[in-house]
Amino acid sequence: MDHAELRRAILEVSLKLGTELGEEGLTMRAIARRLKVSATALYQHFESKGAILRELRFHGLQQLNAHLAPAFELHDPVAQLRDHGQRYLRFSRANPWMYDLLTQSPEDWGPNTDGKREVAVESIRAVGDALAACQAVGKLREGMSPTDAPLMMWAALHGMALLMGSGRVSPTHSHFPSADESVVIADYADYVVRSFVSVSYTHLT
Repeated sequence: MDHAELRRAILEVSLKLGTELGEEGLTMRAIARRLKVSATALYQHFESKGAILRELRFHGLQQLNAHLAPAFELHDPVAQLRDHGQRYLRFSRANPWMYDLLTQSPEDWGPNTDGKREVAVESIRAVGDALAACQAVGKLREGMSPTDAPLMMWAALHGMALLMGSGRVSPTHSHFPSADESVVIADYADYVVRSFVSVSYTHLT
C-alpha cells in the first residue's frame, strides 16, 4: 500500500486497538503486528505513539462535531440545545474509548493551528449561538451569559457522561439502578436545558 493508504490504515488499526484494549494496549508493536508490517514502517509516518494519539484526538473531535451538527439545523434554539445534549451523551456512550481520549487523557493536541482551533470550538460556538438566540427572545434565564454558559452546559453533560461511562448511572447498577439509558439521556438533556432557559419555552419544539 502507498504512503497515504498506510497512514490511514495505521490510524484505523490504532482506533480499533484503543477501543479493544485501551491506551495501554495501543503500542507501536501491537499496531505493526496487526498491520503485518515492521515497526520501522510505522515510524516513517508517525514519530511516536503520542503522534498517533494526537491525530486520533483530532479525528475524534471531527467525528463528535459531525454527530452534533444536525442538532443545530433545527429551527427552534431550545430544540437545538436539547438535541445537542442528547447527541453528546449518545456519542459518549457509543464511543467510550474515543470519548475518554478526548476528555480524560492529557491534552496534547500538537501545534495549535487555525484549522485545529476552529474544529475545537465549532460545537461550543454553536451552543453559544443557540443560547444567544434564546436571549434575543428573552428566554435565557436571568444572570446567564451566552458567552459563559456553553462551558457550564458542557460541564453538566460531561459529568453525566462520566457517570454513565463508569457504570454509576446504569440500569444494571447493583444497588441504585437507573431508568433505561435512553430515558436517562433524554430526561437529563431536558433538565440541563431547563437550567439555562425559561421553563415555559422548553415546551416549544
